[in-house]
Amino acid sequence: MIKLFKLFIFNIKNYGYINSIKIVFFELIGFIQYFNYKEFTFIEGNKTSYLNSKKFDTYNTAYIPTPYYFLYLIDAQLKFRKMNQCRFIDLGCGYSRPANYFISKQKNISYLGIDIYPYDKNKKKRYKILKQDLRNLKKTKTILDKFIRENHNNVIFFSDPFDIKLVFRILDFLNLKGKKFFTVLVNVNKKFINKDFKLIYLKNFNQRSIKIYKN
Repeated sequence: MIKLFKLFIFNIKNYGYINSIKIVFFELIGFIQYFNYKEFTFIEGNKTSYLNSKKFDTYNTAYIPTPYYFLYLIDAQLKFRKMNQCRFIDLGCGYSRPANYFISKQKNISYLGIDIYPYDKNKKKRYKILKQDLRNLKKTKTILDKFIRENHNNVIFFSDPFDIKLVFRILDFLNLKGKKFFTVLVNVNKKFINKDFKLIYLKNFNQRSIKIYKN
C-alpha cells in the first residue's frame, strides 16, 4: 500500500489536483464498502515493472488498481446506455477490482477476468477468472469467442494492462469476427485510428483518460 501511495503522489500532476481529491474520496468509500485490502496492492516484477512501460514497445504493466472514481464514471455510462445482460471482459484483471465493483452495482452482469498472473482467487457466482497469457492470441481468441454473445451488451475492458499493440490486435480480431461490443480504455492514451470504432464517451484527466468506443 505504501508503494501505491507513492505512485499516486508521483502521478498527481497527471490527474490534476481536483481529480486527485475525488480519487482519494472514492478510494476511502471503496475501502469501507468492500474492505478488500488486497485491491490496494501495487505489484511489479522484472517483466512487469512500472518503468518498463515507459521504456519498451512491448510490456506488461505492473498491477495497479483502477481508481474507484473511474469505475463510478464507467458504471454511470453503462447505466445511462441501459446495458442490461452485460457480459464484461476484463483483460489484465489483476485482483479484479472492476468485478467486485460492477457486480455490486448491476444485477445482470457476467464477468470474465483474464490475466497471466490472476491474483484474485475468489470464486463467485457471476464471475470467472482465467489464467492465460493474452499474447497467445490463438487461445485468447478461442476464449473470447465463447464468452462474447450476440443479443448481449458485451464490454471489453482495458485498464492500461499491457502495450497498445496487443490491445489493438485483440480489438481488430474481434471486429473482424463481426462481434458487437463496447470497448473501455482506461489510461490508454494513444489515439484509436480504426474507423469502425466510434468514440461515444471521453473523460480527460490531464494526462490520463477514460474512453468508451462502440464498433
